[in-house]
Amino acid sequence: MSQRWRGAFALLGKGVAGATAAVGGLCLGVGIYGSKQINMSRQRWFTDSFVLTPETLRLPYQKVSFETEDGVELDGWFIEQTVRGERSKNLALCCCPYNQDKSSLLGVARGLWDAGYSVLLFDFRSFAPKPTAQTIGYLERRDGRAALNWLSEHKPDGGKIGLVGASMGGAVALMLASENHPDVIACATDCAFSSLKDVVGVRLDKMFPTTRLFGLDSFLPLHLAFVESICLVTKFWYGYDPARVGPREHLSDIKIPLLVVHSELDSVVPVAHGAQIFTGSGTPLGNKEFFVAKDTEHIGSYFKDEKEYSRRIVRFFEQVFTPSKSDLFVAGHKLPLDKTSKDTESNGQPGLMQGSDASAANAAAAASA
Repeated sequence: MSQRWRGAFALLGKGVAGATAAVGGLCLGVGIYGSKQINMSRQRWFTDSFVLTPETLRLPYQKVSFETEDGVELDGWFIEQTVRGERSKNLALCCCPYNQDKSSLLGVARGLWDAGYSVLLFDFRSFAPKPTAQTIGYLERRDGRAALNWLSEHKPDGGKIGLVGASMGGAVALMLASENHPDVIACATDCAFSSLKDVVGVRLDKMFPTTRLFGLDSFLPLHLAFVESICLVTKFWYGYDPARVGPREHLSDIKIPLLVVHSELDSVVPVAHGAQIFTGSGTPLGNKEFFVAKDTEHIGSYFKDEKEYSRRIVRFFEQVFTPSKSDLFVAGHKLPLDKTSKDTESNGQPGLMQGSDASAANAAAAASA
């Protein structure tokens, strides 16, 4: 081989080595940045205390506090309901979205309380009295478990609990449901994610849309490399794998009745997550429901139709819980308490359409296409 060709190959080798090092360094940089974003503690502001309380909605409540298994103190509001002078045996635990405080679910709590349920709202550790480490679901599962234990210890004899959660709170509710707590008999979620790793991938698509090179992943799989880098850095630095955060690995362990609500235009947690949760759960088909809110973004279905949203959750719970012994009202509408009447049709209700296992599977297939 001539000296000219040897020089060309040497130059090519240096170029390939340099490009490889550059891509490796880029992946490492994205991994460090992404991992820090996932595990970054929320910035505290003086406005943190500027929130509505149950008293604003004329709801009787008491302030409560409890401690997680890793020693984090959390605050909550227990909005207790009585039915004809007796403490209600129907209870609900509400899990709020990521980096939002417990007041964000006051509207849902009001609908449940009006229907005869005692409700516990609580803050995840991002709003703990003392700033502490936080994640997006990994550590927060401990928060949810501590809240559930508190509610279970303070419920009346024979009381049963339904889980309600939105976004990250929905993922936490599903993870709690998979633990098969004896007092938990139903779970309703809104825009819950099935895997944090997939949510990270969606976020990367928005931050670095060119990493997929117009969809040619097999030619230059930068997107995959970035996601895997974030997961590796998180495992090394924080001790957990984002791929294992979320209910995906434990969906088959969920046996209780399940309501899955998701937003059709969700850009944070695509609707395929809801479809996967619905199809993958171990709940028998006749005991689970899947609804997609049309033309709605992430956790926006409550604001699209507050009354119907509350009524839908209450109707679902009333199929599982023992009906209250009094005529109650939900968001200004009388609620039928007949357990046998199931809402199997959309009935032209605005903004919502009902899915099934088939439609859920189709949604998952379309989203992954």
